Amino acid sequence: MSHIPKITILAALIGAPAYAGGLTPVTTPEPVVVAPVAPVFDWTGPYVGAQLGWGWASIVESGDPDIDGDGYVAGVHAGYNYDFGNIVAGIELAYNLANIEFENGDPDDTIDTLSNLKLRVGYDTGRTWFYLAGGIARAEAAGGASGSGNVLGLGVEQRFSERWSGGVEYLRYNFDDFYSGGIDLEAQTLQARVSYRF
Repeated sequence: MSHIPKITILAALIGAPAYAGGLTPVTTPEPVVVAPVAPVFDWTGPYVGAQLGWGWASIVESGDPDIDGDGYVAGVHAGYNYDFGNIVAGIELAYNLANIEFENGDPDDTIDTLSNLKLRVGYDTGRTWFYLAGGIARAEAAGGASGSGNVLGLGVEQRFSERWSGGVEYLRYNFDDFYSGGIDLEAQTLQARVSYRF
């Protein structure tokens, strides 16, 4: 033993594996990787918001060509949803100011307001909600013409956070006998929406 240099013995001891209990090597445990869990959103509760977009309309008179027009549509909405799991249903009231001018150039025919009270029902994927909508509607023109009708449409809404969501909605309106003389009004809107949930 005295013939072996002390430095050689020291190097051998440093390079040897460490053992616990004499025979079992001590190993470092592998780190546990935990996958992030996607947030689960509950759509139940009241909300308020605003919408902005474009509208198209037609004055429909039997036997005559339709008179078309378009213009901006912007407003506010409020409602309440209930989340049944993968199905979400709710009721919403929306009011829009509009400036839908027609190609006939008559300022009295310009649509000033479009409002609706509708049910929304659709499929919830967690963060995204695809829905159909339908209900009653009302419109008013600059010259005093007004009327009630129905509205149908569809939309998609995306949750950004627990409180905020945004989406896009398409609606089609029908008003019978809107103008005097049995003249009907048809309108369509496409709007971007943002909502705040309480």
